Amino acid sequence: MPYPHTVTLIVPLSQADAANRIARAFDPDEGGQATFGGVRLSPNGAEPATHTACHTAAKESFIQQIAAIQGGQATLHQLASAAYAQRWPGETPPTAAECEAFWGAAIITADEGWGSVLDSAGLKSITTDQL
Repeated sequence: MPYPHTVTLIVPLSQADAANRIARAFDPDEGGQATFGGVRLSPNGAEPATHTACHTAAKESFIQQIAAIQGGQATLHQLASAAYAQRWPGETPPTAAECEAFWGAAIITADEGWGSVLDSAGLKSITTDQL
């Protein structure tokens, strides 16, 4: 199975732009730069949003990268910079400060249900009624 895991990432809405540049580096195909911003969260499920999130299928290699950062074997900036250098050599990767801010503020879980993660974070999805 190529994507045996799920990963949930929640970040403050104010970090959405930097989070998208970071997500781009770890997306195995295309579209990572549009990961955050669409799912809006708040403590009461109403605007204004305070956070944004994604819940995605993940390869074992992504789980191992998260573990390496958590264990101090690598930094988020090192891994993101390496991915940009390999895949988009002419583009500027996220800065070390952006990566540190993201890592410090992010809620990152593996193989936990979406609802359980939101409950633990004290957040709810913001939904709008559409006709």
